[in-house]
Amino acid sequence: MSRTSPTRATALVTALFGVGLLTGAGTGYAAAARVQDPYAHLERFADVLVRIQQNYVEEIAPDDLVNAAIDGMVRHLDEHSRWLSAAQTHELQDDTQGSYEGIGVEVTEDQGGFAIAKVLPNGPAQFAGLAPGDKIVAVDGELMDGLSLAELSARLRGRRGEEVTLSVLREGWESPQQVPTVRDRIHTPSVVGYAYGNVAYVRLAQFQKGSAADVERTVRDLQGGGATKGLVLDLRDNPGGLLEEAVAVSDLFLDTGVIVSTRGRIDGPTEYFASFGGFGPNLPVIVLVNGLSASASEIVAGALQDTHRATLMGEPTYGKGSVQTLYTYPDDSALKLTIARYYTPSGEPVADHRGRIPDEIVSMTSRTNRETIDEIEARVQELTIEDAERDRILKLLDELPQTREIQSEVPYELQGAPRIAADPPLAAAVERLR
Repeated sequence: MSRTSPTRATALVTALFGVGLLTGAGTGYAAAARVQDPYAHLERFADVLVRIQQNYVEEIAPDDLVNAAIDGMVRHLDEHSRWLSAAQTHELQDDTQGSYEGIGVEVTEDQGGFAIAKVLPNGPAQFAGLAPGDKIVAVDGELMDGLSLAELSARLRGRRGEEVTLSVLREGWESPQQVPTVRDRIHTPSVVGYAYGNVAYVRLAQFQKGSAADVERTVRDLQGGGATKGLVLDLRDNPGGLLEEAVAVSDLFLDTGVIVSTRGRIDGPTEYFASFGGFGPNLPVIVLVNGLSASASEIVAGALQDTHRATLMGEPTYGKGSVQTLYTYPDDSALKLTIARYYTPSGEPVADHRGRIPDEIVSMTSRTNRETIDEIEARVQELTIEDAERDRILKLLDELPQTREIQSEVPYELQGAPRIAADPPLAAAVERLR
């Protein structure tokens, strides 16, 4: 194995650093002057790199070491900056574009394995006969043992036209069946809408390219069907997405003023303004949020709440007040770097981990331990057992904690009356608008 001396490695790293200074956008001599003796740190890095290459118990590829070093450096900055592999970069870009190449399923962990949670309409998985609840045993003959959910999702993705065979076990089948299919371009719309009588309901799952246009079209379609009394805009569980789409969605409901501003160390403040058009003030709006509403969701929530254009209802948001940009490299790896922070129209920052506080707090249905215990006690009373044994069980139940809450998930898959019954924040919003 060829060996590289620390001195030569230092020279190489220093040379690369010098090229970066010369070619970095907007740095010039001023930036070079601000750097305080970087070469000593680079020499230390090069020395550690070479010692690991030469002396570590297993041989590690230099690229892997460098990528690991970059990843550690970036993670040291904040929780939202990341060093992305090529696969992670492609996945992020697919998410923001609203499409990807795969078979069109959403998968979830299930009793130590994986199961299909949702089959997207008109995709390869639907045409192949796959269904929600199917357990994925293997992909192209490779068992799923030891794989993470992210790794399985990556296996299901691939180039359009590529074949993939799933080994699937369905309830009622004695053994797994082989289900062949062909990957295709899958479109994942971020907007769905329904009418609850004369109230329009629109859920925006993620701010991706075209989301604002989809929201406007969906609302107008629902209004054309008679849902003219008001709008429930559901941003719960929405992790964010594209800044320009958050601005455009806010602009649908605002005609003047600042929607959001960003402030960075290099570029300074940038303001995004509303323009005339969209839905006028005669359309009442309630925005639903929860603890997983983040980033771009908080931009919309903050803009409409600060300007009193909408009532914010639900639970406090996540609190992600930072702006990231993506710097890509020739091998499609990328640096996702925090470059600025968000500020609402009132000038308040979207503070990390504090988020937006709704005008009206309405939590999802939750069951306390006391309610669960009461149900168990009632069933114990019906059991045919000795009185002493029944008393012993009841005594144990009385010793359990009484007040811990169990939070329910939002039942997005339901519609109509069942959804209203299972979703208190939505029920409260619809009732308010009616």
